[in-house]
Amino acid sequence: MSEKIDGLMASLRAGLQDLPEEAVRPALDYWAEYIAEALEAGRSEEEILSRLSTEEIVAAIRAEASLVRAESRPGPLRLTGAGRSVLRGLGGTAGRASLLAAASVPYTLAIGLYLCAVGSFLAVAASAGLTVYEITRMSASSAWERIGAAGLGLFAAGLLGALGLLLWLAANAITRVTLRVLRRGVHRSDAKEPPPAAPRSPGRWKARRAAFIVLLALGLLGLGLTIPARLPWSYVSIWNSMRPAALTERSWSFDPAEIRTLDLQTLSSGITVRVGSSDLITLRYEEPRWMSGAALRRGDGVSFSETSSGRLPYLEWVARHEGVTTLVMEVPEGYVPREVTLRSGSGPIEVAMPAETIRVETENGRLGFAASRYAYGVRAMTRNGTISVSGTVLDRTTYEAAGGPLEAELRSVDGKVEIR
Repeated sequence: MSEKIDGLMASLRAGLQDLPEEAVRPALDYWAEYIAEALEAGRSEEEILSRLSTEEIVAAIRAEASLVRAESRPGPLRLTGAGRSVLRGLGGTAGRASLLAAASVPYTLAIGLYLCAVGSFLAVAASAGLTVYEITRMSASSAWERIGAAGLGLFAAGLLGALGLLLWLAANAITRVTLRVLRRGVHRSDAKEPPPAAPRSPGRWKARRAAFIVLLALGLLGLGLTIPARLPWSYVSIWNSMRPAALTERSWSFDPAEIRTLDLQTLSSGITVRVGSSDLITLRYEEPRWMSGAALRRGDGVSFSETSSGRLPYLEWVARHEGVTTLVMEVPEGYVPREVTLRSGSGPIEVAMPAETIRVETENGRLGFAASRYAYGVRAMTRNGTISVSGTVLDRTTYEAAGGPLEAELRSVDGKVEIR
């Protein structure tokens, strides 16, 4: 070749000196062959050199190297880098716009799938951490339940990991489509066919397939470990508000002359307070195996609290569904305590007794209040639920009515408040 062409090739090598030789050598051979073919076709040296720009060729080679790297090991960062490199190499605004229009849809879809895959992998780490946390909170005597909790974590990790791997592989496939679109913008229309895309590594594909199978196997193993602890059935029964097959009946009695305040709190069991026929304050509680309830005397007050028994992991989450077990408190006729506080996460609350001050709070359980039976002044509030008075549903989320000396404050987040 002439000195001018040799000078062009030297300028190209100088502009690509920071790239590895395995990327530079094939590119220079590609353009040298292109020039040789153009000369053989009868074009003059001046015509060929007038149509070639060193800066454009260097940008094209850099873009091609970026495309090859992205094709060999697809990923969101390499895809984005290849896109930037190709767009920088395009001189005209029209060329940039047309390439952006063609590549934007597959690029956006690929990046979205990559983000979902990363979210799945992060969820694997989160599920592992939550599993360890739940196991440390569980009762040391509940060996099978602990094994079941570990199985739940393994099941979630395997399933989420397999899902993340599938999403990543799908993103890789769409990435290759995007890279093919981007490659069209790298090569001039009068150039010969560009070098083929980097071949896929069969070893890497086999490794990913093996990883997917292992993740599914771990998930199935984890699911199998939950069965001896009866965790699936427990969750299904709680989720569908089914009455547990085995309940422990517990009861407490207190002298009303010594009690002035009452504080009852449950996770998902319903609470009913009413006037009974006994001369004592009585509490009756239906205790499922995954709950623990206790009534304690503190000074002139009685408090009841329903908590996890340490036998069912993630109870606080699934207990958001309304339970069918109940706590019933009956007070003697004519007994009016100074203060009554009732709180439940998802259980319904029924109130039919007098108290100087009564406060009732629920998350998403129904709240029924017999205000007309006693001289109550009522303030009711709900955030996302409804308030009904004597069967009429109000079109507002607050209600206030003056009454006698008794005061009631009713609060609900998502449940219905029924004032009768």
